[in-house]
Amino acid sequence: MGRPLKFKTPKELRNKVEEYFKYCDNNKKPYTVPGIALYLNITPKTLRAYKNCTLKSIDNRDCEEYSEIMQEAYAKIEASYAEQLVDPTSKKNPIGLIFALKNMGWTDRQEIVTESKTIDIDLVD
Repeated sequence: MGRPLKFKTPKELRNKVEEYFKYCDNNKKPYTVPGIALYLNITPKTLRAYKNCTLKSIDNRDCEEYSEIMQEAYAKIEASYAEQLVDPTSKKNPIGLIFALKNMGWTDRQEIVTESKTIDIDLVD
Protein backbone atom coordinates (compact mmCIF):
# COMPACT_ATOMS: atom_id res chain seq x y z
CA MET A 1 0.00 0.00 0.00
CA GLY A 2 1.40 3.43 -1.00
CA ARG A 3 1.02 6.83 0.57
CA PRO A 4 -2.49 8.09 1.31
CA LEU A 5 -4.18 9.78 -1.64
CA LYS A 6 -4.08 13.57 -1.78
CA PHE A 7 -7.70 13.50 -2.99
CA LYS A 8 -9.90 11.13 -1.02
CA THR A 9 -12.54 10.84 -3.75
CA PRO A 10 -12.66 11.36 -7.51
CA LYS A 11 -15.23 14.11 -6.90
CA GLU A 12 -12.76 15.99 -4.71
CA LEU A 13 -10.16 15.78 -7.49
CA ARG A 14 -12.67 16.88 -10.14
CA ASN A 15 -13.69 19.90 -8.06
CA LYS A 16 -10.07 20.96 -7.60
CA VAL A 17 -9.30 20.49 -11.31
CA GLU A 18 -12.32 22.61 -12.27
CA GLU A 19 -11.20 25.20 -9.73
CA TYR A 20 -7.79 25.34 -11.46
CA PHE A 21 -9.32 26.04 -14.87
CA LYS A 22 -11.59 28.75 -13.41
CA TYR A 23 -8.59 30.30 -11.67
CA CYS A 24 -6.69 30.39 -14.98
CA ASP A 25 -9.66 31.89 -16.84
CA ASN A 26 -10.28 34.55 -14.17
CA ASN A 27 -6.60 35.51 -14.02
CA LYS A 28 -5.89 35.23 -17.77
CA LYS A 29 -3.30 32.52 -17.15
CA PRO A 30 -2.60 29.74 -19.66
CA TYR A 31 -3.49 26.15 -18.84
CA THR A 32 -0.33 24.10 -18.31
CA VAL A 33 0.53 20.67 -16.96
CA PRO A 34 3.07 22.07 -14.45
CA GLY A 35 0.51 24.73 -13.51
CA ILE A 36 -2.21 22.23 -12.67
CA ALA A 37 0.26 20.08 -10.71
CA LEU A 38 1.31 23.12 -8.70
CA TYR A 39 -2.32 24.16 -8.14
CA LEU A 40 -3.23 20.65 -6.96
CA ASN A 41 -0.14 20.69 -4.71
CA ILE A 42 1.21 17.46 -6.20
CA THR A 43 4.27 16.67 -8.28
CA PRO A 44 4.03 16.24 -12.05
CA LYS A 45 4.97 12.59 -11.45
CA THR A 46 1.97 12.13 -9.13
CA LEU A 47 -0.22 13.95 -11.65
CA ARG A 48 0.82 11.41 -14.31
CA ALA A 49 0.20 8.58 -11.85
CA TYR A 50 -3.39 9.76 -11.40
CA LYS A 51 -3.73 10.05 -15.18
CA ASN A 52 -2.19 6.64 -15.89
CA CYS A 53 -3.80 4.95 -12.90
CA THR A 54 -0.52 3.80 -11.39
CA LEU A 55 -0.99 4.96 -7.80
CA LYS A 56 -0.54 2.05 -5.40
CA SER A 57 -3.02 3.36 -2.83
CA ILE A 58 -5.96 3.44 -5.23
CA ASP A 59 -8.45 0.65 -5.84
CA ASN A 60 -9.37 -0.42 -9.36
CA ARG A 61 -12.91 0.89 -9.16
CA ASP A 62 -11.85 4.45 -8.38
CA CYS A 63 -8.74 4.19 -10.51
CA GLU A 64 -10.64 4.60 -13.76
CA GLU A 65 -12.53 7.60 -12.44
CA TYR A 66 -9.37 9.39 -11.24
CA SER A 67 -7.71 8.57 -14.55
CA GLU A 68 -10.64 9.86 -16.59
CA ILE A 69 -10.63 13.17 -14.70
CA MET A 70 -6.93 13.70 -15.34
CA GLN A 71 -7.18 12.59 -18.97
CA GLU A 72 -9.91 15.21 -19.47
CA ALA A 73 -7.69 17.84 -17.83
CA TYR A 74 -4.75 16.89 -20.07
CA ALA A 75 -7.03 17.01 -23.12
CA LYS A 76 -8.24 20.49 -22.18
CA ILE A 77 -4.66 21.70 -21.74
CA GLU A 78 -3.61 20.06 -25.02
CA ALA A 79 -6.57 21.61 -26.87
CA SER A 80 -5.61 25.01 -25.49
CA TYR A 81 -2.07 24.65 -26.85
CA ALA A 82 -3.34 23.49 -30.25
CA GLU A 83 -5.91 26.31 -30.49
CA GLN A 84 -3.27 28.93 -29.68
CA LEU A 85 -0.98 27.43 -32.30
CA VAL A 86 -3.50 27.90 -35.13
CA ASP A 87 -5.11 31.13 -33.86
CA PRO A 88 -3.93 33.94 -36.16
CA THR A 89 -4.54 36.52 -33.40
CA SER A 90 -2.46 34.63 -30.82
CA LYS A 91 0.63 36.47 -29.66
CA LYS A 92 2.14 33.29 -28.18
CA ASN A 93 5.47 32.06 -29.45
CA PRO A 94 4.64 29.03 -31.62
CA ILE A 95 7.93 27.35 -30.71
CA GLY A 96 6.87 27.11 -27.06
CA LEU A 97 3.49 25.71 -28.04
CA ILE A 98 5.09 23.18 -30.40
CA PHE A 99 7.48 22.14 -27.62
CA ALA A 100 4.58 21.68 -25.19
CA LEU A 101 2.60 19.65 -27.74
CA LYS A 102 5.62 17.45 -28.49
CA ASN A 103 5.84 16.74 -24.76
CA MET A 104 2.23 15.56 -25.03
CA GLY A 105 3.09 13.08 -27.78
CA TRP A 106 2.67 15.18 -30.90
CA THR A 107 5.21 14.83 -33.70
CA ASP A 108 6.04 17.02 -36.66
CA ARG A 109 7.55 14.42 -38.89
CA GLN A 110 5.91 12.76 -41.80
CA GLU A 111 5.93 9.00 -41.97
CA ILE A 112 5.61 7.35 -45.33
CA VAL A 113 4.76 3.68 -45.32
CA THR A 114 5.37 1.78 -48.50
CA GLU A 115 4.18 -1.67 -49.23
CA SER A 116 5.58 -3.82 -51.99
CA LYS A 117 3.81 -6.72 -53.59
CA THR A 118 5.03 -9.28 -56.05
CA ILE A 119 2.96 -9.54 -59.20
CA ASP A 120 3.45 -12.41 -61.64
CA ILE A 121 2.57 -11.61 -65.24
CA ASP A 122 2.40 -14.32 -67.87
CA LEU A 123 3.20 -12.97 -71.33
CA VAL A 124 1.58 -14.77 -74.21
CA ASP A 125 2.93 -14.57 -77.82
